[in-house]
Amino acid sequence: MEAAIIEFLKEFVEKNVFLVYFILFISSVLQMVFPPHPGDTILVFGGYVTTLGIFYSFPTVFLNAMAGTVLGSIVIYIFGYNKGSDVFKYRLIKRYVDEKHRKRADRIFKKYGVYAIVISKFVPGVNAIMLLMAGMFKVRRRDVYLSVVASTVVHHTLALLLGRFIGNNISRINSVLKTYNGIGLALLCVLTASGIVYVILKRKRAKA
Repeated sequence: MEAAIIEFLKEFVEKNVFLVYFILFISSVLQMVFPPHPGDTILVFGGYVTTLGIFYSFPTVFLNAMAGTVLGSIVIYIFGYNKGSDVFKYRLIKRYVDEKHRKRADRIFKKYGVYAIVISKFVPGVNAIMLLMAGMFKVRRRDVYLSVVASTVVHHTLALLLGRFIGNNISRINSVLKTYNGIGLALLCVLTASGIVYVILKRKRAKA
């Protein structure tokens, strides 16, 4: 059964280049504006697609997915910025963001600030909430956009490389995604900690 699915996907991908790019783009947007959408799984599949021929080079697939994610992120942020706490009056948001998730996101964002956006990129379903909160709290656009771009570059690079590594072994995608999210989160924590240490040491040297 899996072999038949893979064969079908290969044929579809080879014959529908523009449609595949469109699907990957829309999937990246939906992952942000509709968190239940399995965007990571499709993104990993995009990594596999980069092994199928010259029409799907790594840079073009990466930039396509990146554009979709950044667009979706900006839409969520601006929506929260313009609506404020009224965002929770919308049924769709109330359905997927309950009081528990809201309070948890609020605590994390107040504790870590803009860094919460970067870290939450590797926690499925949380990133969109953090961007919504960033808009509600009127966090500076420049800080939010830089955080979105930085975290998306790391996230998408790892996801696409993972897809190339897995290849056509579809059954492994979900299990490996869990490991991938953990590795990505750990990597970001290390980079953040290194940055903090660097700033502290720099300030101490300046005072000396």
